[in-house]
Amino acid sequence: MQRWTALVAMKQGSQVKSRLSNLLDLPARTSLAQAMARRVVTSLRAVKGIEDVRLLAPTPVLTGMTTWMRDRGAGLNEELARACAALPDRPLLVIHADLPFLSPEDVEEILAEAFDTGVAIAPDRHGEGTNALALAKGGARRFAFGPGSLGHHLGFWPQAAIVRRRGLAFDLDTPDDFAEARHCASALVSGRRSGALPFGRCDRPVRADHRGRHKGEEGKRV
Repeated sequence: MQRWTALVAMKQGSQVKSRLSNLLDLPARTSLAQAMARRVVTSLRAVKGIEDVRLLAPTPVLTGMTTWMRDRGAGLNEELARACAALPDRPLLVIHADLPFLSPEDVEEILAEAFDTGVAIAPDRHGEGTNALALAKGGARRFAFGPGSLGHHLGFWPQAAIVRRRGLAFDLDTPDDFAEARHCASALVSGRRSGALPFGRCDRPVRADHRGRHKGEEGKRV
C-alpha cells in the first residue's frame, strides 16, 4: 500500500470567505471555514493509505488532527512549493479545505486513480479550477492553482485522470454556493454536529454544472 501525505490548504484572517460577507459576519465565516476544514481532515484521516496530514495555514488550527505548516502569505503556489520541499519524498495529495461534502470514499477514488496513471486531478464543478491534485510519484512537483488551474495542471500532466465526484467538486465560496448547500451550511454555522463529520447528512441535491458527468458516471476516469 502506498503511504500518502495529504497537504490541506486553508485560508484564514479577515478575508476568509470574503465573498460571503453580505451573508455572514467574520466570526460566522471563520466558523464555516474551520468546520469545512475539519470535515476535510476527518475524511482524510479515515483513509488507510494516508499516513500524514499537514495543514498549510497562517495559524495553527485542528491541533491534534494535523501537523501545521505555516503559510507565510507568499501566494498559494509558492507556499505549496516551499511546504513540499520540507515533506518526505512520497505520494502527495494537495486538497483545498473548503469542500463541505467531502467523504473518505471521494479521497479513496482520487488516490486509486492516481495509482493507475501517476496523477489524478479533481476539478471544481465549473470545470475550470482544481480542488485536489494527487501525485503518486515523488520528485519534482509543480502547482498552478488559481484561475484556469485545471487547464494549467493538464498542461503539466496530460495523462492525468480526471476525477469528478460531488464531494471533490463542490467548494463553498460564493453566495450561490451557499444557497446550494444552505441546509448543510446552516447546520455547520450553528455549530451542530452529526456523527463523525461536521456537516452530517445533506439530502438536498446539489445541482451539477452543465459540463459535469451524468448520474452513474461519478468517479470514472475521462
